Amino acid sequence: NVDGYLHWAWNRWNHVTASGMDPFEDIHCAGGPGDGFLVYPDLENTSVLEGTRSTAMRDAVEDNELLRLAAKKNSSEVKKIVDSLIRSYVDFERNPDKYLQARVKLLQMIG
Repeated sequence: NVDGYLHWAWNRWNHVTASGMDPFEDIHCAGGPGDGFLVYPDLENTSVLEGTRSTAMRDAVEDNELLRLAAKKNSSEVKKIVDSLIRSYVDFERNPDKYLQARVKLLQMIG
């Protein structure tokens, strides 16, 4: 039942490059571990490269849409699926295969 998510730091590596650091080598992600940026600079092509955090965010948005579509068919079954994966803020399924299995079930529900 989350209506949205705001992520304001799409290309936050600009503060890293301004200090003379390399965003590919000197990842700065205060307050959180892992891939510090959604995208990385692709100066050669005047573009950006997608980071793993961006990929994960896209997957989450797609999962949200899948959950919403499946809930229109059978909201109680969707709740059971979600509750089996996410038990609390700190207690959640860590096996990626379980999430893939849940996606298959949800896709079958929306047929």
